[in-house]
Amino acid sequence: MLVTPDPSQPTAAPVLRTGSKGEEVAALQERLAELGYYTGTVDAEFGPATQVAVSAFQELNGLDTDGIGKLVNIACELGRKTRPDIKLGICGEHGGDPSTIEFCHKIGLNYVSCSPFRVPIARLAAAHAAIKAKK
Repeated sequence: MLVTPDPSQPTAAPVLRTGSKGEEVAALQERLAELGYYTGTVDAEFGPATQVAVSAFQELNGLDTDGIGKLVNIACELGRKTRPDIKLGICGEHGGDPSTIEFCHKIGLNYVSCSPFRVPIARLAAAHAAIKAKK
């Protein structure tokens, strides 16, 4: 996932996320394709294929895919120390992102919630994460 910078600070590059469109997205897709992460059509639309490529790039380069993963993990650990049976999860569009779902599975979250159109991908990603964890 891409992190939105502090709006009070100037940015050199636009913040791109699912739903973004334009020349900047096309440039991102071209660069990800050059690096071997993106295999889709360069269509200047930040859709699921672009998100998968960005997440793969971030993961393989040691970047926290949502920018706050360490804090979420710490919160989970501290919450479970206090109340071992606590049910923890996330809610929002990031809940439908396959790399986020895998991360949530790794740290032991109980659920993710996302918009209805993301549910099929989220279920598939959850199954993949569970299978990958068993290996």
